[in-house]
Amino acid sequence: MLHDAQADFRVLLDSMARPGQLRQFSAPAVPSPAPLNIASSIVAMTLLDSEVEHHATAFPDGISRYITANTGSPTATPADAAFLFLSDATHLEALAAARTGELAYPELGATVVLQLEALSATPLPNSLALTTTGPGVDGALTFHASGIDSAFLTLLANRNAEFPLGLDLILTAGNTLVSIPRSQKLSWEVQ
Repeated sequence: MLHDAQADFRVLLDSMARPGQLRQFSAPAVPSPAPLNIASSIVAMTLLDSEVEHHATAFPDGISRYITANTGSPTATPADAAFLFLSDATHLEALAAARTGELAYPELGATVVLQLEALSATPLPNSLALTTTGPGVDGALTFHASGIDSAFLTLLANRNAEFPLGLDLILTAGNTLVSIPRSQKLSWEVQ
């Protein structure tokens, strides 16, 4: 089990160091409870502890209890949580409330973990092509996401307009994830 935790941590660090690149976690021995997908569950188990608050928006109450029971992470409001787990991209109120840090402490900005229908390096039906540029990306990198829309991405861009303040984003689908730190510039188009 320790080996799995170390491997998951390396996958997560690699994802954060290489924004816009799709990464996969190995399937865990114990599945996460529905509707929490594998990648979101592993992010929680890897990054949360008793000193890191979380908020799970539009998940059944059992999901927050599961996260707390397995990590010790207390629950908080969207405005106070270090990590926000969003079941889908329709919950703009939680994204709007998320903390973006302070000039003296920009690292206090929240990380948003958003569950999507699918992530792919190739086009998907009814998806957006997301292109990211910035530190850690050689030029530009494009990936495809199903289950996210322009309203969510526009609000995220507005929340990240005063870098270094802002929100870090981790997109998850199944056991796949992609990280978009607040330092990245995102553009998108409908497929």
